[in-house]
Amino acid sequence: MPSPDQRSIDTPSRVTHLGIMVLGLLAYLTGDWADDYDEGVDWGFDVHAWLGLAAGLFIVGRLLLGILGPGNARFSCWLPVTRERWRLVIEDVLGLATLKLPKRDVRQGVAGAVQAFGLLLFSWFAVTGFLLYLFLEPGVRSSGIIHWVEEAHEVGEEMIPIFLALHIGGALAHRLTGRNLFRQMFFIGRQEKL
Repeated sequence: MPSPDQRSIDTPSRVTHLGIMVLGLLAYLTGDWADDYDEGVDWGFDVHAWLGLAAGLFIVGRLLLGILGPGNARFSCWLPVTRERWRLVIEDVLGLATLKLPKRDVRQGVAGAVQAFGLLLFSWFAVTGFLLYLFLEPGVRSSGIIHWVEEAHEVGEEMIPIFLALHIGGALAHRLTGRNLFRQMFFIGRQEKL
């Protein structure tokens, strides 16, 4: 596996990250508007749904990148599902407890675990939101299985601030130590090697 200074963030991953970030955040912020379907007025639901569906397309794109994309974007290279990768996550967390920032590839250790958490969370929203879009009727209270899908969708809402704190906090910590990931993720300036 190449060392962290030999890798950079590929453009498709950056594009999907930007799409998920912008559209996912807007969908999250408009989540309360979606409650208007109970009254039969559904413009808020429509806005939230369309933002969520658009974010879902970027999530599908990122999942496809994780399976078929460039080597360092593939889940097989970084998803923390092996004993060794979990060891790196634990090592990073213990290091952070002593205020030591990990020096790893952007998808290894705790960074990979946080990204996996984000992908799982946003995939959860995409699947449950798509089901709600298909089966929820404006002006009719949800019942049966669709009610449980609605509840499952809303449970994820509480996890977004936790994910954002971890993800943005990690990026800020890297920035403060001289590793400017913001410039790479938002296409500002030249692409630096990591």
